[in-house]
Amino acid sequence: MIYRSLLVLFGFAFWMNPWLVSGQSEYSGDYTWGDLQGNATFTYRLVSGDTVFNGPFQMEHSEIDSSYQGDNYFLVEGNYTEGVPTSGWTLQFGQFQPTGSIRLEDSQFRMQLDGVLHSAKGELVEGKYQGKWIHEVNEIQNSLPGAQLFRSEVLFERGVSQLALQIESGQDILLGRFLRNGLAHDVWTLYASEQQSEHWHFREGRLEKIVLTEGEASREVTVLPAFNGPTSIINLDPRYLSLLDVFLQLSDQDYSLHGSATAKLLHENSSYYGRIENLLFSEPMMETPVPFQVKVPYQPLNTVQISDLEKIRTNLSLIDSLHEEINTSSSINIAKVADEDISYWQALIIALSTEYLAPERLLLEYYDREILDFIPSESLWEYLWPASVNRDDLEVQYEILGTRASHIYQVKSSGQISDNPGATRDIVRTSTSVLHQIDSIRRLLYAKVESGGDIGRFAEMEEQLIEQVQMINGILDSAQVDGQAADALENIRTLAIEELTKYSAVTDIDAKEMQGTQALNCLTQCRELAEQISLIPVRWELIQVEYTDRVWNNFTSTVMSEEVKKRITGSYRDILIPYFLEKVNSDLSCTNAGHLLDAFRKSHDKMYDLRFVDTTKMERRLRKASDAKTVLSILGLDFSNLVKS
Repeated sequence: MIYRSLLVLFGFAFWMNPWLVSGQSEYSGDYTWGDLQGNATFTYRLVSGDTVFNGPFQMEHSEIDSSYQGDNYFLVEGNYTEGVPTSGWTLQFGQFQPTGSIRLEDSQFRMQLDGVLHSAKGELVEGKYQGKWIHEVNEIQNSLPGAQLFRSEVLFERGVSQLALQIESGQDILLGRFLRNGLAHDVWTLYASEQQSEHWHFREGRLEKIVLTEGEASREVTVLPAFNGPTSIINLDPRYLSLLDVFLQLSDQDYSLHGSATAKLLHENSSYYGRIENLLFSEPMMETPVPFQVKVPYQPLNTVQISDLEKIRTNLSLIDSLHEEINTSSSINIAKVADEDISYWQALIIALSTEYLAPERLLLEYYDREILDFIPSESLWEYLWPASVNRDDLEVQYEILGTRASHIYQVKSSGQISDNPGATRDIVRTSTSVLHQIDSIRRLLYAKVESGGDIGRFAEMEEQLIEQVQMINGILDSAQVDGQAADALENIRTLAIEELTKYSAVTDIDAKEMQGTQALNCLTQCRELAEQISLIPVRWELIQVEYTDRVWNNFTSTVMSEEVKKRITGSYRDILIPYFLEKVNSDLSCTNAGHLLDAFRKSHDKMYDLRFVDTTKMERRLRKASDAKTVLSILGLDFSNLVKS
């Protein structure tokens, strides 16, 4: 009897708990979901070893750390039916930082936070948007909602956008409409202010024009060219906005979407929808909902064109490798200083790989951005390779011993790009031909450089030489000096280039090593000397601060600033510094660069040493001193070795 009762009880329990019947389980703990990591609670079933969400789902995380970058708070709540998101969903993502101390209120610890919170809320039916979906982004100040940064509101019917949308950001408000099939339609208007607005005119998904108004003035921009052939329906997302920018370039409208408030709002809205879609519809078998749709021309690439584009990619990749190799070779960068052929050949490789192949690179970029199928090839080909332009006459500009020069190079392009739209085979031949030409020029370069000795032996030293010259150039570009000081910096750069020229001209291996060591020592001192000269204005300001006291004036009953030891600081500024700069401009050499460096350093240090020394006698003697040698003697500085030996 007891056995029978247990059977009945067990059977009743089994019937009451469907989880046991269906093999459903519950999980609670740490979990990784997409790019999120946090604490999750959900019910699920195992199907062929895969976790299939089925039932309530909740996941959250908070890590309030001021050093944390990115979202440090999120909360996701919703429901799944056999792995498909359904019913109501709430998703929140926040970036917060603590702004005050932790306080105990009502037996709970509370922390004041500042940050930004993105919230998304709406219904899903069988994995499709249903009803009203709202995205909001708000500032959070002292743990309370602050200014609204963004808000979008869209109505859906089983995943298809319906009727109207409204997007707001600051003072900008975008209003738009859809057809029942979800295609953008009618006029979408962006109200930026009472005086400014944008009007995007859609007709059954096709954007016909943009009308810009400011006050009484208006401007009409034609975006998509007229198309009567095949069309495709795609998402109104960043890819579509990128495609519109290409159309604007092709039509030479002198207008870019980069300045469009409408494009900015649509891009931002798409990114917020994309964030939740990457989570809720991440499974491969699930169909990602499509919030907005538009119509564009469609010329799908065939298998031959796709194969050609991949060959172009390979050619460009090889060309980039050769370009990088030549451009970073210390031996070539030194040799080009004095050798015009090497300077020209290196510049030619750069011009071929960048300027000449710019259209090919842009074509490949459109392919990688997955918009090439939607660009009418007739317009694109004429834009990239205009029939009126003979691009095989490539002007190459280069520099030799500080002088700019140019030369026309006849590119062997294996013929012009065909007028036949989509003739990718011509582009393959052109890029292959340029690759062979660059490789041939590279061989010429190395043959000439190697004739001067073993280039590998001096690679490290030559890199250091180039680095010193680059640092000198950087100092000249950023220095805030003029007059004598600016001339002195240019003189230092000239000496550095001369030393590189001497080094590159040496062919004997042993002599080259000795010359390189001497050149590196000279360039290092030149770089340090340039640093000292560039610091003259800053150092003078510091000296003035150090030599200025705030004293009480009994007659005016005020605190006044008084510069003490004016004769010493004046002699430094008006006599010594001009004297040292004149020496740099007239007598600079590798022999005395170090002596000039010492002069700037030690004279500046001397000024600091004299701040707290009794200099009464020294100042009386300086009153009669008008030349640098006398001033140096009075200050106890000996720089008699400044003159070039």
